[in-house]
Amino acid sequence: MPIRKLKGLAPKAKANKARSKSKEDKPRYIPKKDRAVKDD
Repeated sequence: MPIRKLKGLAPKAKANKARSKSKEDKPRYIPKKDRAVKDD
């Protein structure tokens, strides 16, 4: 049972990590673009 719980938790954590990365990359990229526009 604990193995089953761990198996079910792993994909969820992986998806959360990927989602977190996507969320982090987006705001990180937008300010960079804004900065470039401001510098221009």
